[in-house]
Amino acid sequence: QLGDEGPADLQRRRVGSGEGSDVFAVATPQIARDGIGVAAHQREARAIHHIDDVAKAKLLETCRDHLAKDGRLIVKDVTTHPFPKIFFTWALDVLMTRGFEMWYWSESRFYETLTPNFNRVEMYPIVDWLPYPHVIYLCENVPLVPEKIDLGL
Repeated sequence: QLGDEGPADLQRRRVGSGEGSDVFAVATPQIARDGIGVAAHQREARAIHHIDDVAKAKLLETCRDHLAKDGRLIVKDVTTHPFPKIFFTWALDVLMTRGFEMWYWSESRFYETLTPNFNRVEMYPIVDWLPYPHVIYLCENVPLVPEKIDLGL
């Protein structure tokens, strides 16, 4: 469970697990360099606008490399529009981190990074009572051709 610390202070923490899944909250470049463990059916990356672009790309690659063949990657972050929401997010991030080190990606940037590795990437906006432009990207490799079913005849 994550505490109330600000994004700059977050470390890798296991925030959930289940049969065949591990869920992590991440927000430091160190996590991207260290990797995240064994193959899982589901991985989740959050608050990745707090890590630089090189570490972010490495983190997403590491998550992908540690997924089971039929695994899913779930990325929760913010998008860059509408302007009032991203401005609110930026102002709050500056106050919480006491710095200007944020690397916001647009939806197209996420799609450009994720689609070469997954044959299905879907984005879903998240409604929040605060004006955050939160979104979730669901990334998975689904079979393009249905598998043959042995009817035993």
